[in-house]
Amino acid sequence: MKRWMLGVLIVTAGMVPTVGLSHGLECLPGQTTEQCLWKAIAEINRLSADLEALRSTTSASISQALQEAVAARAMADAASSKALQCENRLNTLWINGSMCVLSNGACPAGFTRYSGHMRATRIYVNHSQPETYLTPVQFGDSRISWHGYPYQYGEYAGDIFLSACCK
Repeated sequence: MKRWMLGVLIVTAGMVPTVGLSHGLECLPGQTTEQCLWKAIAEINRLSADLEALRSTTSASISQALQEAVAARAMADAASSKALQCENRLNTLWINGSMCVLSNGACPAGFTRYSGHMRATRIYVNHSQPETYLTPVQFGDSRISWHGYPYQYGEYAGDIFLSACCK
């Protein structure tokens, strides 16, 4: 019995998939060497077709991934451009005239922070409903609050803290 070794190594140039295959092809009893070689050639042709299918699938996958990456980059660039347009538009709102806005963190470029407070200010309060005269609230860096807690010092007192950005 004759035995032929058919070794095939599939490597796609510059791409990830690599397939190694070593296939033993046996000639059947009664087969001539020529028949056995034709069988080997048929196997090579089948493997070549598999290789081509792998190449086209890999190329299509890479091509699709590249197209998706390019589209994602274009969307990111468009969003960045839109954000810059909005920021520029917002900056034009600040250009003319003097103004102050309540602060919430850092002031915009060209603005200066000013802060002040009024603490322990006595206020009249209905003892049964103190919230009708002072409602604690925080807005940005500013706030209105009780000084301590209601009636802590034998009277009702409130605090006001203001922080603004002005130009």
